[in-house]
Formats: sequence, structure tokens, C-alpha cells
Amino acid sequence: MPQPEASRTAATAVELADRLDLQLSTIRFHLKELIRAALSEVVQNAPHRRGRPQLSYRAFHQAPDRSQP
Repeated sequence: MPQPEASRTAATAVELADRLDLQLSTIRFHLKELIRAALSEVVQNAPHRRGRPQLSYRAFHQAPDRSQP
């Protein structure tokens, strides 16, 4: 099944929490559900410092077609 086109912009969980004025834990919960539903994807940012790479999230323009098995 072809994957739907993703948005060109991505945002970190912290950026989303700031923009939406929500707790980071709430944002992470919903991001996890959006990924599970194939409505969003994780993008690993290029490392710019030591430590774990920062993750960004990007939405799909449309939901995938689930009518076919």
C-alpha cells in the first residue's frame, strides 16, 4: 500500500506543546496515537550535539486508504 504524502514541515514534541499550550506528556500521548493510526510519522533530526538525536513529527496530508486489506 503506498504511503500518503507527508507534510514538508516537522515539529518536535516540545514545539507542539508550546504552540498548543499543552503539557508535554499530553502531546507525546497524542503523537503516539497519531503514529499508530498512520496519520503522522517520526523524523529523526540530524544530530547537532552529543546525546540522543532529537525527534520531530510530521503529519500526512491525508489518511491512508484502509479499505484494502
